[in-house]
Amino acid sequence: MTPTIKESLDQMLDLLQKGLLPFVQRELEPEYGARWREKATSSLADSDTAASHLDANALLSIMWDDWDAVFRSTLGQWERSLVSELHGIVNEYERQGGVSAEVACRALDAASRLLKAVCAPEAREVERLRQDLLRSRIAEHVRVTPREAPPPIEGRPLAGLRPWRELVTPH
Repeated sequence: MTPTIKESLDQMLDLLQKGLLPFVQRELEPEYGARWREKATSSLADSDTAASHLDANALLSIMWDDWDAVFRSTLGQWERSLVSELHGIVNEYERQGGVSAEVACRALDAASRLLKAVCAPEAREVERLRQDLLRSRIAEHVRVTPREAPPPIEGRPLAGLRPWRELVTPH
């Protein structure tokens, strides 16, 4: 059974958190030392609870806020765009409780590319989620889209052609 959009995005958020946390920690520790977590979460809205659990959205916020000071030297502008897009989609998903299938596919694609950029092994699983969602969208489209019958063949055969039954023995 293929997962729903909500299940796919929930799994993506878990995988994004697992894949980004080691990278964020590896990049922030040289800059801030042992207190990297407190420094990174100081810009988050609820820094007390964020310090204990860095979810995917918090990690994306940290990457965005500390881009110039920390992440710019490791990642390029393309990856910054992925962080921005993912952050916006995750905020929309958390506020509204869901997104369209098209937005979900974009989120899964962006998450996969960002995880590949940071060499996280979770990228493969996120890519699988994206492909599953695309397959289910195509199957749904095929199921609900009626097939058009081909137009009937009109006209008369050319003069002098023998009927096919005279040329080939029917079985």
